[in-house]
Amino acid sequence: MLPAGECWLERLRLAKTLGFDFVEMSVDETDERLSRLDWSREQ
Repeated sequence: MLPAGECWLERLRLAKTLGFDFVEMSVDETDERLSRLDWSREQ
């Protein structure tokens, strides 16, 4: 699992550095991630 705090560009670079050819993305249904659906434009 890649670090949650990194931007996508950094995650992709890390995956390449670790020898991976791709990054698989999936929907994370944790409360922390789902709460972002209710963020205002300012957030």
